[in-house]
Amino acid sequence: MLFRSNLVYTFGRSGDLVCWQLADGKLIWKNNVNDMGGKEPGHGHSSSPLIYEDMVIVQGGGNALVIAFDKINGDVIWKSMIGDAGYAPVTLIQIDDETKLLVYHGKALSCIDLDGNELWRVPWETPHNVNATTPAVENNTIFITSGYGMGGQALEISQDGYKVLWKNNAIAAHHTDPIIIDGYIYGYSGQSGRNNGDFKCVELKTGKEMWSTK
Repeated sequence: MLFRSNLVYTFGRSGDLVCWQLADGKLIWKNNVNDMGGKEPGHGHSSSPLIYEDMVIVQGGGNALVIAFDKINGDVIWKSMIGDAGYAPVTLIQIDDETKLLVYHGKALSCIDLDGNELWRVPWETPHNVNATTPAVENNTIFITSGYGMGGQALEISQDGYKVLWKNNAIAAHHTDPIIIDGYIYGYSGQSGRNNGDFKCVELKTGKEMWSTK
């Protein structure tokens, strides 16, 4: 759920993206991404809406992996890519002072422009297509992570593509978003529902584990 001025946006597991009036809960518009060519992932739609300029953007999956709607009237502005939806929100990133979008979907991390054109894609296939964490960003470096033994990977990115800096299992986060502070990644490593993982600090540049604690 997101608030913007006098409007509230919600995205339900069955694919309903709804705009409400904040003051009184009046329905402003409603669309279902499955009607736009989307496909519900195994655990239901859960990509938090991203509001940017005149758009509200979510993962739809299927023939509408990413969909941008007009935030005022709900009209489709563009649809981008085909594939399995993930569970992470579409996020903003600045590359060479230009705003781009990161989409951590079922089988990869994609960078797209504000018109929905895919610029590059990093393959990242997780069992059950569960890519659910929000990519962590510091300057031109991105860290992505998933559970099910996938671990994490750091990438140096540009508008033209990416370079893998390292990949290991120091942090393998199922749902819990990692954060980056001053060149170090902090995050929970383990399956969220089991409560038996570790909280770790990893050097962003090298992937070296600095410490781990329960």
